[in-house]
Amino acid sequence: MNIIVRLSAGILLLALFSVHLTGCQDSAQKHLNIARSRRDKGKFQEALEEYNAAVRIDPTDPHLLFERAVVRDSLNDLPGAIEDYSRVVRLFPNDTLTYLQRAFLEADLGRHDDALKDFDTVVGLAPDFPRGRLYRGCYLLLLDRYDSARIDFDHAIRLDSTNDLMYFYRGRAENNLARYQDAITDETRAISLKPNLGLAFLERGKARLGLHDAQGAKNDCDTALRLEPDSYLIYSIRSMAKSDLKDYAGAMSDCDSVLAHNRNFYPSYQIRGEAREKLGDRSGGAVDIALADSLKKVWGNKPIASAENSLKEFTDGNSK
Repeated sequence: MNIIVRLSAGILLLALFSVHLTGCQDSAQKHLNIARSRRDKGKFQEALEEYNAAVRIDPTDPHLLFERAVVRDSLNDLPGAIEDYSRVVRLFPNDTLTYLQRAFLEADLGRHDDALKDFDTVVGLAPDFPRGRLYRGCYLLLLDRYDSARIDFDHAIRLDSTNDLMYFYRGRAENNLARYQDAITDETRAISLKPNLGLAFLERGKARLGLHDAQGAKNDCDTALRLEPDSYLIYSIRSMAKSDLKDYAGAMSDCDSVLAHNRNFYPSYQIRGEAREKLGDRSGGAVDIALADSLKKVWGNKPIASAENSLKEFTDGNSK
């Protein structure tokens, strides 16, 4: 075959290959369009089938993989979603959003080292991205690493001093470090930025209780409950404030509300038992206090940690 024939054949093969590629991309796009339509209608399983078809045609398209990961997450297939996010970061190792998404799922699965490594990667890639600092700080807070969390919140606030959640979470860290006045300052700032942030009133109430301002704590809890009526942790803090104010019947009522939500929340048995004793019901009080001691031995800090973790907000939904 002479050189002209070889070149002509090569050009023909290249043209045919380009047509094949275009056909594949067009076919993948068709599946993607259907997938998005079904996803938007909440038909996640049907959407996943279309995403799977699209990925089989174009397995290295990061947009397909990312969108499929979101759908897998919606179907509670967290390992599958993590696998897709991992494929995306192999294709685009500097994509901070994908690392964040993967970190959230790793956190949900209790893969703390992996999650923290991804949060660290986000901060390393974008040190001046305030949300990266905020999210890592939140995760450190949930791991009881309060000093490290506070450092991240300090940095986040220097980058963005207008975000209510940054002050709110720093206030939580300060409460856990017994820096109650600092917590009050931060939660007051959070409330000024977002007056309906009910959990900021809770944190400020906790700080006031730490400073023995029971009336101030009760007032904050009253406001918090108007804004977050389903949070039994607020009832727990208010029951302590009421007990300090010698409103023992009110404290018992709040403890009943807590225990209706979580029968293992042993601090409320302790508070209710002490309130019963103050009201002259020594036998009932003794039963509650014994239950508190028994549950504490069995559960340790789990009921309290569960209540705290139910308050975590890793999304933008509660910010301004």
